[in-house]
Amino acid sequence: MAHPERHSPPPRVPSWTGGPARSFVQAARVILGLVALAWALPVPARIDLPDIGNPSATVITPRQERVLGRKFMREARRHLRILDDPLLNEYLNSLGARLVSNSDDAGKAFTFFLVDDPTINAFAVPGGFIGVDSGLILLTRSESELAAVLSHEIAHITQHHMARSIADARRLALPTAA
Repeated sequence: MAHPERHSPPPRVPSWTGGPARSFVQAARVILGLVALAWALPVPARIDLPDIGNPSATVITPRQERVLGRKFMREARRHLRILDDPLLNEYLNSLGARLVSNSDDAGKAFTFFLVDDPTINAFAVPGGFIGVDSGLILLTRSESELAAVLSHEIAHITQHHMARSIADARRLALPTAA
């Protein structure tokens, strides 16, 4: 005897969803809400906030930063193997200048120099001096990779991280002095 073909009932949609039509309406509302919210938010832009008292300005003046940087460079020339290759230095300073031109301190003088050291490192010194170890140069696979490192070091200088560190250290030392 042949069995009559059985048809299974359509899949049940949980009652709390209100069915496919309601799900579509809910999804449309969420999407429209997100679009409206995105339109209401300001376009991401650079915001010039007022200076509310940068502690770095009270610790080291720009002139003192330059003096400190020049002193460091005199010591660096005595203790580090700084490469004086005109072609490499021109390339590094040209790339650095392009990056600095897009920073908050576009008018500030920066000096980029190469250190003959296999370490994969770069460092920033107050006064606009940025050192790059030859090991880092050899490791980078593109100008973009090197530019990313230089940009990071430029930010240390433009954000006065050294001066802020000194200000923080002084602030922490005050309670212990009392």
